[in-house]
Amino acid sequence: MATSISPPTQRRKRRWWLWGLATFAVIAAFAGAIWFYYEWSGRRELNDIFAELDRTDPRWRLEDIEADRKEIPPEQNSALRILAIEKLLAGNPVPDRLVRFSMDEETWKLPPPVLLNDEQRLYLARNFAKIQPALKEARKLKEFPNGRFRIKYKSGFPAYDAADCEWKSVSAAGIMLYWDMLLRAQLGDADGAIESCLAFLNYGRSIGDEPTFWSLSIRANEVLTTISALERCLARSEPSDPMLKDLQGALAQESHDLSLRQALRGERARAQLMYEAWSAGATGDKEMDSMYWTRFRPGQLTREQALVFRMMTRAVEMSELALAEQMSARNAESDVINANRNLGAALICQSVYHARTRYWRCQAELSCAQCALAAERFRLTHKHWPSSLDELVAVALLDSAPTDFYVNKPLRFTKLSDGIVIYSVGSDKTDDGGKLNRNENDTATHGIDFGFRLWDVSARRQPPLPPVVPKLD
Repeated sequence: MATSISPPTQRRKRRWWLWGLATFAVIAAFAGAIWFYYEWSGRRELNDIFAELDRTDPRWRLEDIEADRKEIPPEQNSALRILAIEKLLAGNPVPDRLVRFSMDEETWKLPPPVLLNDEQRLYLARNFAKIQPALKEARKLKEFPNGRFRIKYKSGFPAYDAADCEWKSVSAAGIMLYWDMLLRAQLGDADGAIESCLAFLNYGRSIGDEPTFWSLSIRANEVLTTISALERCLARSEPSDPMLKDLQGALAQESHDLSLRQALRGERARAQLMYEAWSAGATGDKEMDSMYWTRFRPGQLTREQALVFRMMTRAVEMSELALAEQMSARNAESDVINANRNLGAALICQSVYHARTRYWRCQAELSCAQCALAAERFRLTHKHWPSSLDELVAVALLDSAPTDFYVNKPLRFTKLSDGIVIYSVGSDKTDDGGKLNRNENDTATHGIDFGFRLWDVSARRQPPLPPVVPKLD
């Protein structure tokens, strides 16, 4: 029987198919090896970072940070009192009216020494008459400097549910206290104005030691608003030395308690939850999940997580330095990050930058405000302004002359024709002669300084501007 032999053409086609299969297998194996290498090397680097953190900061994980937070007894918790005030005002339109009053151009552009006109003053008085029980409770916050709101964490992006942060729903107490202190200063109740200022400061402190950038930013904003309102109060009244001393001590305590390190540690721990959810494609955000599949190359997510943890750990370490040393240290955001290939790193890097910028400004303004209160106390006793900050140290109104940490030099003290100004050169590191503008935000700080202005008694309580009836109801 004759043997069947395949034609040459069929043998060539079979070899081509085998060569193609072999080539595909080699390419697939090569790609798999690359994926495995990058994933393995990234995971090894990340495990090394975690091991180092476990050694140097053993309670760095979010559950440990939360467990280590200061417990506030219910009877001392200002957050609970603020929530109760919100309930008292449920459905009351007055807080919203006060917000709109604050946003009125004729109101927020009013120079600090200029008094409210009769229409503005009566508008406030009419509205305050409708919320006296809530206002009375809000002013009691001056005795409660510590607070803690409930915050609910989740996995995913972000690692906490902002809609479930109790602080988000409270604002009425703050707006009431802000206008109460200014109205009291106008009506001659100078010490009462300082009591409301203390209450407003504690309103911001009620956030406590929450380990998030969002909480740090909100608390810093309330501190800056307190300082702005205090400047207006002192431009329209003369509080007593004991009240000024109490407030000076409260500002010093806030400067000590306001913690960038706590926020950085918390955000670093939250980043772990974010990356775990991201790698599983389960962030709860469809757009973020899709970015994992469209933007990341083999092993890149793990390597990016390692980059983020290195960056955040350097930022935490830097926050432990003195403020002047932080200015000269290498910024954590100086890492070269490609936003297209390191999306999470770019987002977190930007958050670090904004949080630190806000924190530094807040600390600079707190230093200037403490010096200003000491200078006002000096004037009450000696009937003239001090010649320098060193003179305040000499009479024990300051422990030491504060440093402008932006440039590692003493804070500026300048006498003006109608008062004094104490200031830091600010984030642009340029001395603008004490030019202050509290309406500027952190993205527009060039050409201004951070500080506190005090007016001579003769320049305070300037006549109101021509009446403009608020059309706010």
